[in-house]
Amino acid sequence: PDRHLPRELLAAGDVSRHFGTLRFGQLLEAWLYDCRAELTNDRDPETGHAESRFLSPGVEAWLMARTRSGDALHQMHVPSTPVLWTAGKWAEWYPDVHDEGGKLSVEADKPWWPAGWGEQHDRLLAAISSRRDRIPLVASGDLHAIGIGRIHRSREVDLAANPVVSVLTGPISTGVLGWPSRFRGQAPRPSLTLDAEEWIPPYEENGFTLLDFTPEAVTLSFFRWLPEQGLDAIAALEPFETRTLPRPEA
Repeated sequence: PDRHLPRELLAAGDVSRHFGTLRFGQLLEAWLYDCRAELTNDRDPETGHAESRFLSPGVEAWLMARTRSGDALHQMHVPSTPVLWTAGKWAEWYPDVHDEGGKLSVEADKPWWPAGWGEQHDRLLAAISSRRDRIPLVASGDLHAIGIGRIHRSREVDLAANPVVSVLTGPISTGVLGWPSRFRGQAPRPSLTLDAEEWIPPYEENGFTLLDFTPEAVTLSFFRWLPEQGLDAIAALEPFETRTLPRPEA
C-alpha cells in the first residue's frame, strides 16, 4: 500500500485496481498507472480540450508530487501506454495518424484525439526531466515491441538538459497476428511531435527486459525469444543488448 496515493483512488482496503507503487527501500520507487481507466475525451465548449485527459487530476497530482519529492535513489514511471512511440492508434498520448498515403502524419486530425492528452503528457515529461539528480526513466510493456530511446523535446517543452529515457520492455506471448504491423499495418515509430532518438528501434518480437538497479546506475538487458525455441530456452537466453545508465549523482 502507498500512503501517498489519494484515498479516492483506492478500490479495496489500501490498494487500487489501476494505480500503485513498487518501493524497494531507498533504492527504487516506481509508479504504475493505467492510462485508460479514467480516460476522457470530453471537449470543453470554450477551449475544445480543457477537460480531456488520460489521467484524472488526482492521479496526475500524485505522480507530480512523488516525482518531485521522492527520496529513493532511482525512480521510474510505468504507464500502461508508452511514451516516445506511436502506432497511429487512437488511445495514445500522440496525435499521429495515418494519412491518405498510409504514412504517419500530424497534419490531419486524429478522430476523437483531444489535445488535452498531449498536454498532460508534456506536463509529466517535464516533471520527470526536472529531477536532474535522477535518471528520467519510463518503462512500458505495451506496443508489443522491445526498444529504448530518449526524448529531447516534446512540442514546446525542452527536455534536453535531462532527456527522458523510454523503454519498451517487450512482450513474451504475442501471437502471429498480434504484432502492430500485422493487424494495424504500422510498426511503432517515434511520434512526429517529438525530438527523439532511438537507441534500439522497436523489435516486434517476443522478449523481455531485465532492469538491474544499483545505487550507482541501472543496467538494462534486452532479450529476444522465438516460440519455436521452446519454453525451456527462456531461462538460458543471453541479452542481445545491454545498456547502463549512470545515476547523475554517482
